[in-house]
Formats: sequence, structure tokens, C-alpha cells
Amino acid sequence: MLAGSAEVHAPTIFTLSYAKSLNINLVDPPLRYNRVDLLKGDHGPFEAGAVTKFFVNPKAGKIIGDLAKPLVNANVGYSFTDWDKADMLPITESIAVTAMYSKLPDVIPSNGFVTANKVWKDAPKDKPVIWFKLYRHIEGGKLEAVPGAEIKKLDGITSVTWNNFKRD
Repeated sequence: MLAGSAEVHAPTIFTLSYAKSLNINLVDPPLRYNRVDLLKGDHGPFEAGAVTKFFVNPKAGKIIGDLAKPLVNANVGYSFTDWDKADMLPITESIAVTAMYSKLPDVIPSNGFVTANKVWKDAPKDKPVIWFKLYRHIEGGKLEAVPGAEIKKLDGITSVTWNNFKRD
């Protein structure tokens, strides 16, 4: 007997339907599902809040291209190029998919130069002698004097140049 209705005496067909997600993001995956880990690689992070772990039913016929991959933010000096697994690769086992990058060309020439200009504001006609010392701040490092760069004297001039720098 069905709750809230009369008894059913004739043969009756009940059709049940349900929706099941084939790509599931869960902490505890269903048994026998394949785990796909999206890894950021060596040269950049993912966007904040990115989903990087997927559990996929191996009978679903899913491919890597079916996954919603996060935005990759490449570090300075690098460009995100692709993933190390092709989008058409079937997900038949647990797998890691890693972001790949290409190194961008250096914008600082290997034999570079630096020019510094002093701009005087409301200065007297006879300007004092000043000196420039060259510093650098390399990403991830601290501010430091450039090795081998001499201190330059500005006496009656407003511009100095350091030449032939080698990139460290």
C-alpha cells in the first residue's frame, strides 16, 4: 500500500529516474572512481579557490578535456602554455595533469646599460655635487648594491650611465 493513497491491485509500472554526476568533487570519493589531480607546475599558481581534484566514474567515458580546468597565473618571466596531458586522453585510471610553461625572452640585454637622470626642482643656479649608487631588487631577493657598479659623481651634469652589465 502506498502512503496516502489507495491500494494498487492491477499490475502497475513505476518509472524512477535520477541524475548522477559523473565528475564529482568530493573529499571522500566513491569506491573505484579515478582521481584526477590538476597540478600547478613550477612557474605559477592557480586562481584563488580553484578546484584541482576530480573523482571520475571510469565507466563514464570522460576525457581530460571534460574537466573544468582552473585559470593558471604564470609567474613573471613565464607564460602558461598547456597541460602535460592531451584533452582527448580518456580518464581510465587515476592521473595527475600538470600545467606547463614556456620561459619568456629576457627583456634585459646580456650586455646592458643603465642611465640615471637627476631632475632638479627649485635648485640653485650653482648645483651641489652629488653621487649616484646603483641598486637592484631581484624578484624574491632583497635590495642590494649592484656588484661592480661604481659610484658615479654628478658635477655639473644631470645624467650618468653604467655600461656592460652581465646578468647574474
